[in-house]
Amino acid sequence: MARVDSPTLPNLIDEFLRILELELKYSKHTLDAYRRDLVQFQNHCQEEGLESIEQLDNAILRGWQHKLRRKSLKPGSILRKLSTLRSFFSMAFEQDWVCENLGQIITSPRREKKLPKFLFESELEVILKQPLSDQFADIRDFLIFEILYCTGLRAGELASLSLDHFEESTTKIRVKGKGNKERIVFLTPSCVDTLKKYLNLRELRAPRGIRALFISAKGRALSVRGIQYLVSHYLEKLGLHKKISPHVLRHSFATHLLNAGADIRAVQELLGHSSLATTQIYTHISKGKMKEVIKNHHPRG
Repeated sequence: MARVDSPTLPNLIDEFLRILELELKYSKHTLDAYRRDLVQFQNHCQEEGLESIEQLDNAILRGWQHKLRRKSLKPGSILRKLSTLRSFFSMAFEQDWVCENLGQIITSPRREKKLPKFLFESELEVILKQPLSDQFADIRDFLIFEILYCTGLRAGELASLSLDHFEESTTKIRVKGKGNKERIVFLTPSCVDTLKKYLNLRELRAPRGIRALFISAKGRALSVRGIQYLVSHYLEKLGLHKKISPHVLRHSFATHLLNAGADIRAVQELLGHSSLATTQIYTHISKGKMKEVIKNHHPRG
């Protein structure tokens, strides 16, 4: 049990975040999101005149939920903030910081179901036909597209790749996903060929000591935001005025595998999903595609 000298709400929030960071190894991005949500809740409690953690009750929690709805936040944003609060109260109860798990009385709005965006195979054939040139930037950007589409990696996972990942093999990558969960993804022969070309070009401009796989023209490691920009910018150079993100390529990877008859549990493993339910959304995309085919091509569609 973690020791908290003064069990005020700010102190408990600090201890909660400390445990997530040092003991549970949560990412900086996740920690920042938790901190923002909890500080907002803390400010709400101060506005309500809360002086001690023992004063937290159903009325204050309901007031927080009503305030979130009045801000016209999207259901997904509200769900995340309430989930953060639920996790906080659950740990507070487990650590004996409070006598009651108030998270159990928090109700959540229904999440709006949105099917992930994806590219059709014909669109990707155009994008991945060949690099725009043999120049460093074009080979790099083409490789980013190839790896994202043939592995289903998240942008953060792609940005974390280093030369060390390819010391044993250039055909598969062992990556760490959400929650430090490891999985192996595989590169296609075409992707391996592009990778070898890129590594030769990279060697000519990468400063000594830089191990990141993807680097900028100045030799700096590419960030997640940098990769997101390059994905969009590469489409512009191709003359395709379509807004997509690295995650769209991940969705396309999963959708095309399932459309081709891949086993859903194999796709779950390749994507690094903890729950099969998360992967099952792509079966809805496949059904939606079949409906579209009937509508557009059947005589009585």
